[in-house]
Amino acid sequence: MENPFGTYAAAFARDLNLPIDDRMLVEGFTATVADQHRPDQVLRLAVMPGRSGEEVILACNIGTVAADRASAVYGDLLDDALLPGAFNMNYYLDPNCREVTAAAVLSYDDLSDADLRSYAEAFLQRAGNRLRGVSESKPTARLDWHQMTAYSQSFV
Repeated sequence: MENPFGTYAAAFARDLNLPIDDRMLVEGFTATVADQHRPDQVLRLAVMPGRSGEEVILACNIGTVAADRASAVYGDLLDDALLPGAFNMNYYLDPNCREVTAAAVLSYDDLSDADLRSYAEAFLQRAGNRLRGVSESKPTARLDWHQMTAYSQSFV
């Protein structure tokens, strides 16, 4: 049986210089990605299959928000959630720990191998830069696989 998600997961893993195993090609994976312009800043990227079996979910924990800024920051992000020419970006705020997650759901029909890397780079750049531009938060690598699985239920 063909596994289109596995094809894209393998491509992401190769771009990130990760060792590839069979499990990640079915379940997805997370990776810590350094900001190329600010190597001391890191983003936690998750690559997951959508529930319908026809999408790739990119998700990224992009920082924590100070309590007195959470509502304003989240509103600003929602107002600016469209990536022209590529895909819609959604932002999710966990009210308990005030962590912001950016997510994009990409349909296989909209992706080509040539587009895959540029979409991922645009996603990470927009996710990190947008939050840093409107808040005093720092990107964090606290997001773990179980959190991402829970978040993913609302992505698709």
